[in-house]
Amino acid sequence: MLSTTKLNQHKLLHLHAASTALFPSSPAVAAHIASKIASVAAASDINLADATWRKTCACCGYTLVPGWTASVRARGSLGDALPIVRKSKNLPADPTSSITPQEPHTISQEHPVRRSRRRGKRTRGTRSHDKTEPCDAHAVINSADTNTNTPPTAIHPADVTSRRTRRPARRRSEKTAKLPRIIYTCKICARRTIHPLPMPPVDTVLLNTESPADETTITSTATGKPAVTTETTVSSNAAAKKRAKSRKNTLADMLAKEQANRSAASSSAGFGLNFMDFMRTG
Repeated sequence: MLSTTKLNQHKLLHLHAASTALFPSSPAVAAHIASKIASVAAASDINLADATWRKTCACCGYTLVPGWTASVRARGSLGDALPIVRKSKNLPADPTSSITPQEPHTISQEHPVRRSRRRGKRTRGTRSHDKTEPCDAHAVINSADTNTNTPPTAIHPADVTSRRTRRPARRRSEKTAKLPRIIYTCKICARRTIHPLPMPPVDTVLLNTESPADETTITSTATGKPAVTTETTVSSNAAAKKRAKSRKNTLADMLAKEQANRSAASSSAGFGLNFMDFMRTG
């Protein structure tokens, strides 16, 4: 007999497979079956894998198909690399019409003129008069206080400037802003499902942690100051000297061997006698 947890796991797998198989033919039935997965998992205290929630919406149960039932957007370092293509709302121009579409730069030039005219109408009267008059740096008298019997109150210029200053915009931390993630937006229920992505591996540089070579100080005869030399330079000089000695020894050995061979050949031929020794008469 299987335990209850095993039975619930098999039930969840069956529901997930059934919703996936029925989605192309009947999406509504598949969404209803997928919505039961969350209730069964919550009742049996089973944590579903992330791969399950990547494919289906946790709210309505529809399978998240990019471009059909969901829209996908990338954020973070991955979103900076991937461009987001947006559809333009402007309809294409009719090739048969004689009216040419207006250039975008001409539209952008007209907007400042219209704004300036509207602002000019709004700034008529007392506001334009107040702008021309110099502002007192020590006190600003409220116009509402002049109609009452209360004495006029003075406002410090620092308070006026503090009101005009804008509040700094809230910024997300760089760590959360750069985390790569994919956002699935369901087109049925408008639920946003965020799936974080693993960070790309960082190239690690192995630093040489070995201790530096032991330095030996040698006092120079000219200046009397200690001259610093390392053991590596001493060992390289010693190796060069050994190589030079070995070269000299090999040449001397070759010459000595050649001389010995010549002497042996001369001694073995006729016991040191030449042809002229036999030509002597006496």
